[in-house]
Amino acid sequence: MFSRFIACGVIACCLVTGSAIASADRADAKLYQGTTGMGYRIKVLVKDRAFKVKLFRVDLRCQDERQLTLTKRGFPWTKVGRRGRFGETWSRGGDSVLFRGRLDERSVWGSLRVTERLGDGTRCSSYLTTFGATPR
Repeated sequence: MFSRFIACGVIACCLVTGSAIASADRADAKLYQGTTGMGYRIKVLVKDRAFKVKLFRVDLRCQDERQLTLTKRGFPWTKVGRRGRFGETWSRGGDSVLFRGRLDERSVWGSLRVTERLGDGTRCSSYLTTFGATPR
């Protein structure tokens, strides 16, 4: 009985500590906001020598002549290389997002491209479009 009590206490302590670390991570990061070449908003979190794309919208053209507008979010943290350069491709299940550009203390800018495969097998992609964001 006592060992169950200790185990529950350890789990509760880990959960509280984990949420405190996650909130501290968000508290230290700066929010950069800007626009893409398509005229949509983009939000990026920047912390030290890393960034995380929080949200952006993009227009896609499909093989069957359909046009879609998607909102993309939930990307992992990406480290920035020497001289502030980055280049990253995130892929999941036939979908991919390409980001490349530069980051400095005043702004983040570059280009992005999105490729999606719809449920019916149709392939959709965006043009290579630019983006830029500054701290808010």
